[in-house]
Amino acid sequence: MVVPSEIIENEQKHSHERVLPARGITYPVLTKVLSEFGFSPRLYNISAIDSFKYSSVSREDELKRWLHYYIESGIPVAINLVPIGITGTGHSMVCIGHGEAKEELKTKAYKKRWLSWAERDTAHPLINSADFYDDYVVVDDNQPIYHVRNFKKLSLYSDMRIENLAVPLYKRMFLDAPNAFVTIRSLLHSKEFGINEWANDFLQQGENVIIRMFMASSRSYKKFRMNTLKDTFVKHLYTLIPMPRFVWVCELYRIDDYDKLLAFGEVVIDATSAPNRGHRSLILMHYPKMIAYRNPDQTEVGFDEMAELMKDDLFPGYRENLDKIVDAS
Repeated sequence: MVVPSEIIENEQKHSHERVLPARGITYPVLTKVLSEFGFSPRLYNISAIDSFKYSSVSREDELKRWLHYYIESGIPVAINLVPIGITGTGHSMVCIGHGEAKEELKTKAYKKRWLSWAERDTAHPLINSADFYDDYVVVDDNQPIYHVRNFKKLSLYSDMRIENLAVPLYKRMFLDAPNAFVTIRSLLHSKEFGINEWANDFLQQGENVIIRMFMASSRSYKKFRMNTLKDTFVKHLYTLIPMPRFVWVCELYRIDDYDKLLAFGEVVIDATSAPNRGHRSLILMHYPKMIAYRNPDQTEVGFDEMAELMKDDLFPGYRENLDKIVDAS
């Protein structure tokens, strides 16, 4: 456990001026302080996000997606807000959860679906489930604790916008959310590992696929799969697959099955892998009637083991990162 005096002591190490009386901590100094306590933090600035002229996904949309991937992973995120259009004192809060998916956001999310131009006539468009949510649970000293706020109005003050996110990652988590998403999206549309190759008989031509991405500890992830999968053979396979301490998981859903959180497939990649490993970070792919996995020491792109499944059972989406809170009122 870290006490406030230790935080102040470490803040003073990295600050260019006195820290008491407190005037707030900058986010670059915050990441330094987190490093002192064993984390390997990532700092994201909205201005550093690539903006594409013809894309319907704005920088704010992309930042919200990154926030959602981490919150869906059960990782708290520090959010830095600054005044809109003017200089002034910024503010900070911590996000620890999210609200329910909204039907009106699902409709908008379909317009932001992703499809590679080269395969626009044959591939299955990907709809990002992170776009279904815009309510988040925050801890803010200006509001009641565990308050649920809209992403565009996280602060009680209407003139504030989100500038930075600070994420306290474990030091071995080398593959962060943006890089994990790029890797997974590439895998899902690749000829060797993609949906078109392994789920085309299960899906209708051009059918939309909803993706849900999150990080999990491999121990908790395997335990959940063992407790919820139906097929004994598939359960046994999941126990045998060697995995690092943390993995990124992308579950795949048909549109009608997402509300029931029943997936038809998933891909799992190594969260401790370097970002430049690309497809070599793939650990497992589970599609209807097929499971394949790679061993950690395999250097080539491919699979050590592949098994054909007799059934194409849907399986429950992972639920162990966040607890659902029911409003008793």
